[in-house]
Amino acid sequence: MSSGADTGRLDHAGVRWWVGPGTRDDEDLTALLDEVMQRFRSGELVDSKDDPYKQMMRLRTRDGREWLLKVRRYDGTQRLRRRWQGSKARRELDMARRVADAGVVTPLPLAAGEESSWAGLEREFLILPFVETAADLREIAAREADASVRRGLARALGECIRRLESGGIFQEDFAPNNFLVEPGPEPRVQAIDFERAELRPVRERELVFSLAKLLRELPRAGALERRALLQGLRPGDPVAVRALWQAVAAELPRQAVRDHARLVRVVSREGRRFRTLRRGDDVVRARRSLDDAALEELLGDRHDRHRLLRRELRGGEGAVPDALARAELLAHRGLGPTPLLGVAGRESWIGFAPLEDPAPPEPRAVESLLRGLLAIGNLCATPSEGALAGARSGRVALLLDASLLELGRPPRHPSRELRRLGPPTTR
Repeated sequence: MSSGADTGRLDHAGVRWWVGPGTRDDEDLTALLDEVMQRFRSGELVDSKDDPYKQMMRLRTRDGREWLLKVRRYDGTQRLRRRWQGSKARRELDMARRVADAGVVTPLPLAAGEESSWAGLEREFLILPFVETAADLREIAAREADASVRRGLARALGECIRRLESGGIFQEDFAPNNFLVEPGPEPRVQAIDFERAELRPVRERELVFSLAKLLRELPRAGALERRALLQGLRPGDPVAVRALWQAVAAELPRQAVRDHARLVRVVSREGRRFRTLRRGDDVVRARRSLDDAALEELLGDRHDRHRLLRRELRGGEGAVPDALARAELLAHRGLGPTPLLGVAGRESWIGFAPLEDPAPPEPRAVESLLRGLLAIGNLCATPSEGALAGARSGRVALLLDASLLELGRPPRHPSRELRRLGPPTTR
């Protein structure tokens, strides 16, 4: 074993580790690294990510501490490029320290590791403490129904973003799963995942784009929650809050149009998320997470609503990529169920994952859904009851027929449009 005391470098068991200040003096460090890597290489750790190149595993070491192990694998030319650019894990280790120095609460990683060969960087590892009392923002926002709690959470999130901004840290990847929330009367928000962060002032245009990106993926984030977030970001400045509100509202539909174009490409080609296969005369586009056995089981039981929600399509084979991309876009925003597959043939249809505690959606849930839809586009017609689905005992409404939404052209007066649409029809 060799170490670089000044640089925080530790070469151990075929992996070059980079550790934070003070950590490298820990006598138990090498024993902990040995235990983590031995359990990783044995295959006993459970991966929580659905990605062939990224893994995230939770483990408890013999000393009783709990950790998250993040692993990223590279192949092809990425190996050589990453050798010269440096690993994302090491960058995240360095940035997390700087973020903490700026006054932002974040779990500090223990170590970042790089496993290289003659071809370049093969794998990288990041070990960070598991925060048992916290959950990611997407999960909290999806399950929390109390309006006052949601507003308090949004305000705390705005304060966290303000601290990042005032510390001169540009966090490009504003996604709900990059924030941890410790619930309580005064919720505490922690920022995580800084592999794409930069030390530089944040431009207003970049802030607007990042806020719109964050809000688009917060399930059921209504106007009051958005305003509370902006008030936390610009406290005591109603003029700045209003200006940001207008800018973000204008950016949301633009992002929806761009996302749809990108998702059409994603679902139409072989990639990490979707694959295409033929089953008789049908062309099936399915998620990579569905293996052949699971796919055949779903296609065989396609009329069983407990296993698969099905929505018929019009327009033949060409309608499937567009409809699948629209369904994926709505699922990202908490406005629709997760699409599992699209089938093009004599019968064209989309299959969705079954819902949690399905029930007819409550009127308030339907109104919340319609407001979310009108933030990114316009509805061609009032959704029928058959075009809607209810989850979580009806407290959440979801749109099954994404063709009703015209992306990128939201109404100027959403409340007036809601009154015009009226309640769902029975057709």
